[in-house]
Amino acid sequence: MLLLLLLPHPRLPSLPPRAPPPLALDRPPRVSAAARRFLATRDAASSPRAAAAWQLLSSRLALPDDSLAALLARAPAALDLTPEQLLPTLDFLASRLGTPRLAAFLARQPHALLLRPDGQSPVAQQLRAHGLPEAAVRKATRAFPAATRLASGSRLALLLAFLQREARLSPPQLGRLVAAYPQLLGLSLEANLRPTVAYLASLGVDVGRAVDAHPALLSLNLERKIKPTVDFLAREAGLTSLGRVLSLQPALLSLSVQSNLRPKVAFLRELRIEPLGPQLDAYPALLSLSLEANLRPTAAAYAEAGLLAAGKLRPRHLAASLSSRVRPRLAFAKAKGRTPTLGGVSTMTDAAFCKQIGEDPAAYARFYAAWRRDDALAPKLNISWLPEGMDLASLLLDDDDDDDDSQSPRR
Repeated sequence: MLLLLLLPHPRLPSLPPRAPPPLALDRPPRVSAAARRFLATRDAASSPRAAAAWQLLSSRLALPDDSLAALLARAPAALDLTPEQLLPTLDFLASRLGTPRLAAFLARQPHALLLRPDGQSPVAQQLRAHGLPEAAVRKATRAFPAATRLASGSRLALLLAFLQREARLSPPQLGRLVAAYPQLLGLSLEANLRPTVAYLASLGVDVGRAVDAHPALLSLNLERKIKPTVDFLAREAGLTSLGRVLSLQPALLSLSVQSNLRPKVAFLRELRIEPLGPQLDAYPALLSLSLEANLRPTAAAYAEAGLLAAGKLRPRHLAASLSSRVRPRLAFAKAKGRTPTLGGVSTMTDAAFCKQIGEDPAAYARFYAAWRRDDALAPKLNISWLPEGMDLASLLLDDDDDDDDSQSPRR
């Protein structure tokens, strides 16, 4: 943008305050008839602050009334600024551009009037007043520069107070939230935050904990996103402990019902995990795993080993790491001629797994180290257009290759 090209620094450094001419704000300063007509169209005709802003800009920029009106029509928030707020910005811009070029520049970039010296914006001041650390303030204003252009911090003060009082966010949690998701500062308290927090609280959700874990939660549309997802989890997935589930896994509310959650639930029902609802209540993290990268290949590994006995599979078994736990343990048991249990290859410690199959833990540790080394060296053939289930690596290997398993793609 032109503003960024002309200014070496996107944010203004602190400048010594320059005392503006004393203005009696108990009555509007004298302005022209054209100025009064323009201010009347902005519901600011009776505002001493708006008249003072007009008077200051008129004297500093030396613009005709119609030109100044056109400039302020594009940046009406400048009329809410006091002379004390406008002067540092005008002085800074004049020092960079030169006084003769200032009026022409602002005519093209009127929102430059809303820039504030570093650390002096109402937003930064409100964030500090609510206990946010300086690092969070800097990160928020860098990531969400529109926040530094807000002329008033009163709306933000209400928003932050609400989050601390109603959402029960501690100052450290609030700092992490603003730093991670500064767009929150632009949300409406009444249209977005208040109804969303009230609804989540009605479900028994620990809103502070949920927002701390998933900062974008409060930006989700309540009617089009949050409520339909909750309805799916309750009606189709059979969850009953929604308060606990969404406190632990708030990111579930960001997932698509149609393309993500519903296919997962259908697959889990195919595996006959029953009763599914209570199982997911106890282990909701399962729904956050990828269907294609986690759930299907893990279930396939169990099926190939003959471990998918009806009624035995539980969410914690599917959540076990396929590459670092399930596959190496199955391979070790097969090499030793042992038959492990489902829990042995998925949820037990290494020592318990070895005890269960009657093998030395040291022997498994050596096997596992070699397995990881070979797995890291094995070529990974990830070709999206291959038919599902087709193992291209096995087709490229000789039929009598004894290391066939170590050469096939692994997850």
